[in-house]
Amino acid sequence: GEYARGSADRGRGSVAGTEGRCGSPSACAVCPSRRVATRWVQRSAVSVLGGQHPPSVAFDMRGFGKGRRGGRTENARKGGTAGGGRVQHVKIHRQAAAFVHKLVVADATKRKGVSVKTLTLGDASVVNPKATYALTVETLRYLSLLEQLVEAAGGEEAICGERHLPPQLLHVLIYDTIFGQGCLPLAGPERCVLKQKERLQSCLQQILERSGCSSVEEMVQGGPIDGRSARGEVSGKDGSNLPRFARVNLVKCSVKNVLSALKKQKDVGTPCIDKHFHDLLVFPPGTDLHDHPLVKEGKLILQGKASCMTAHALSPEPSWTVIDACAAPGNKTTHLASLMGDKGQVIAFDKDPKRLKTLESSIKAAGSRSVQAQLGDFLAVEHTDPKYAGVDAILLDPSCSGSGTVRQRLDDILPSARKANREEEEKHQHSRVAALARFQKKALRHALRFPNVKRVAYSTCSVNVEENEDVVADVLPLATQLGFKLRKALPQWHRRGLKHVALVKLEEAGYRNHHLKVVRTDPSQDGTDGFFVALFERRHRSLDRFADDGGGAEGAVEEQNSGSSNAKIEDGKQRIGGTSETGKAARRRRKRLRKQLERANNATIEASAVGCPDEEQSAKKVKR
Repeated sequence: GEYARGSADRGRGSVAGTEGRCGSPSACAVCPSRRVATRWVQRSAVSVLGGQHPPSVAFDMRGFGKGRRGGRTENARKGGTAGGGRVQHVKIHRQAAAFVHKLVVADATKRKGVSVKTLTLGDASVVNPKATYALTVETLRYLSLLEQLVEAAGGEEAICGERHLPPQLLHVLIYDTIFGQGCLPLAGPERCVLKQKERLQSCLQQILERSGCSSVEEMVQGGPIDGRSARGEVSGKDGSNLPRFARVNLVKCSVKNVLSALKKQKDVGTPCIDKHFHDLLVFPPGTDLHDHPLVKEGKLILQGKASCMTAHALSPEPSWTVIDACAAPGNKTTHLASLMGDKGQVIAFDKDPKRLKTLESSIKAAGSRSVQAQLGDFLAVEHTDPKYAGVDAILLDPSCSGSGTVRQRLDDILPSARKANREEEEKHQHSRVAALARFQKKALRHALRFPNVKRVAYSTCSVNVEENEDVVADVLPLATQLGFKLRKALPQWHRRGLKHVALVKLEEAGYRNHHLKVVRTDPSQDGTDGFFVALFERRHRSLDRFADDGGGAEGAVEEQNSGSSNAKIEDGKQRIGGTSETGKAARRRRKRLRKQLERANNATIEASAVGCPDEEQSAKKVKR
């Protein structure tokens, strides 16, 4: 009683004494999740009672944590054991089971709209997102083995008795009991699985003997998932050396200010500016920025390097009107507004009401006032509508297979990635890619038909040739008729397109080296998602005959405004080499101009990257 009053006064909880004595220190705790607090009380009580164990006690844990009545405390939400640890432990199991169910159903029905990260890390209502994410991923990774364990143990009834458990919850609990950090007997399902722990371990040994594997890890990596593991994403074996990227939102702050703020806070590793894109920061591997103040304030936007390529390739001018044809979730949309200094206008289309809400929240978080989100199908927009007569550029990032983001989305741990399902999945994937390619061609043709568009950037997060080079090759003849040329996108990027069959056929028709003008990324070598970018730029029709399809200077003559005088056009012809120069002399002059233009382009890019306005203006003057 003396100790109980002192403990209550110190805010450590209330202690109710009962008759009898406990047999061991572990029996003093009613709730196993309070082991740390219980041990502290036990040690203090033993010292007070002269080395004897205190009476059996029951704790009122409301005194722990923040003292909030009802609901979970902030400490519990972040992963602490005090103030709601028991509820949290159970909640993590239920959340992981629900997410496993959603992912397996989406995988079985071939709906690719959900991923592990969006479900666990992208939802603010999830309790302890990191623990839930890890448990979900590892359960999926071990899913085939867990199914075998349930079958070897006699099925769900043999494990749970009369209690019915959803299969996904059973798999999560077995994983945590046998392979994970261990279950605590906090609720009925957990207690059922814990009672069968020895039996499950015995069944596991039998399965390993039959498979000929010496360890569980060997069986999981070499068997059901064909050697590809998500553990690299969770624990860092495979993805630990990959950097983390975050884009500076130039609408709210400058790169210099963000770097200064990060240096003062010292809560993350020191970032550096990306060597290709001046507004992209590169953080050390494993850096977690989800809860960082700069991210919450919208000054830093978590966006992969590959995803930043499209807006940089389009490179819109501040006064332009730009359409983002398939805008949600909004990273590329807000990137356009950032590069334009939140001037001009960005019209963002999405036909899904749910995705439009996501887009609107991204726009609001970024503070992009120049963006106008519209619910609608871009393909249904009439290109002859006077409302869109002033559109200067279009960013088209249509629906694709997402084959370049398999590693990030962890699709390789889903049931469809197993060897037994691989052939069927490949057949379905082939038909799906063909259908997507038809849609992508239709969308790109529609974008090119807008009468006053100067540039169209086409991109996918796919590595399939059918969605990339083949789409460009199929649309290129129409683009040429409409006055467009395929411009070399992102000259500073090292990896170019594949010389596929479709582009070889185009070479026979007079289009040469067009695979060198598109951009590709390789997930295994570039440290990014798989990505593809192509840039179409319209040139004045009266000057098209002075261009050489085989050259690499598609931008040698800037597009003339529709109101330019005939005198200026004639002057431009003479400066390029017009009718006064013929034969070898004209070709030499055009070749020299191309080289000068390439040097000016490179100088402009370098000056912009290092932030030297004088050098940039000088380079632009040379370019003109």
